[in-house]
Amino acid sequence: MEQLLQVDIRTVLLLMSLGNMAAAGLLVFYGALRRNTPEGVFTLAKLVLGPGWLLLLLRGYVPDACSFGLGNGLLMAGFWLEAASIKVLDAQQAIPPGPAPRVFPLGVVAAAMLLGFLSTWLLSHPGLRIAATSTVASGCFALSASRLFFGASRPSPLRLSLGAGFVALTLATLGRTVVALTSEGFTIFSTSPLHGALFALLYTLMFAGTFGLVLVLKENTDRTLVRIATQDELTGAPNRRALLANARALTAMARREGQPLAAFMLDIDRFKQVNDTFGHATGDEVLRDLARVIRNGLRTYDAYGRYGGEEFVAVLPGLDRQAALRVAERIRASAEASQPTENPHVRYTVSIGVALCAAEDDCTDENERLLELLDRADQAMYEAKRLGRNRVQLEAAEEDAALGATRGTDAPA
Repeated sequence: MEQLLQVDIRTVLLLMSLGNMAAAGLLVFYGALRRNTPEGVFTLAKLVLGPGWLLLLLRGYVPDACSFGLGNGLLMAGFWLEAASIKVLDAQQAIPPGPAPRVFPLGVVAAAMLLGFLSTWLLSHPGLRIAATSTVASGCFALSASRLFFGASRPSPLRLSLGAGFVALTLATLGRTVVALTSEGFTIFSTSPLHGALFALLYTLMFAGTFGLVLVLKENTDRTLVRIATQDELTGAPNRRALLANARALTAMARREGQPLAAFMLDIDRFKQVNDTFGHATGDEVLRDLARVIRNGLRTYDAYGRYGGEEFVAVLPGLDRQAALRVAERIRASAEASQPTENPHVRYTVSIGVALCAAEDDCTDENERLLELLDRADQAMYEAKRLGRNRVQLEAAEEDAALGATRGTDAPA
């Protein structure tokens, strides 16, 4: 067993160097080396780590100032840049996306190299040098672990498993610190079984960490593509494609469970006047505000989204006539009371058309029947416009049986 744990440290260092440089080369050829992007910062980390491990391998062939000072400095810079790439990634994934944290790689490398040279000059004992650099490395790994665990509001299983790997890497480097401080004559090339086991564990975890971070970056790209395909860029609401897909799923569920279905067509009153009077930037704020009002007025499983221009649609299962009218009126009143910008003169109202089908009407077909329901809601919305705007209007087929359309105070947008 002891012979199995006698790892050739130089071979491990060579593999670490070649692995990081190969990963960096592939990422560069892929075009990942872009400023202030997570993949760009991660590629820089690989570019720095490869030469760092190589300089440690060359100890005895190059001066200690290069091997320990420059090598350890590059390693510390690389570990910190890996943690920074996760922070930049989290800023991109935020909703709405935040500004990317500024990373100064040249400054990081220079500061880490200075720290490495200082440790070489101030710490003459090899064990103390190894303990110092291992402690700094464990801090960088702990930072990566914390970003993976807590940087996202809903960390994926991939992030959680990779975070656990960085926790293990943190503990392994701290264990190496303890071994360096307590073992007599300890050097980087010591052949003790414990040191060999620690280095084998470090190599395994670093390889898994590199591969895992690449997968996390790919996961971020996949989420970005899904968001682009399904989310309206201006308002953050589901776009027309996602809206119709969600609505079809709800109509299928309503058909299976024998539930009624309601559809709202919402349109901002005199929206062109808002743009002409206050500017298109203010018009954009009004659209964003209405999307927020609609989202807050619905249940989590209701479907809604931007249908086009200043029109929004909501599809709600399980509501009868009176319940649907109450929800629509609540949204209308919230929009009328809302103040989308700091300018108190910017106000808007909405006209809402409501169309219904009862469970026994068998109107919950995912395609044609849904579009027919939306068309009836659209006609009801235009009737609300004709009758003075800023009101909820039930479709004509239901109006005779209803107590009447609920109405808010007529007010210009």
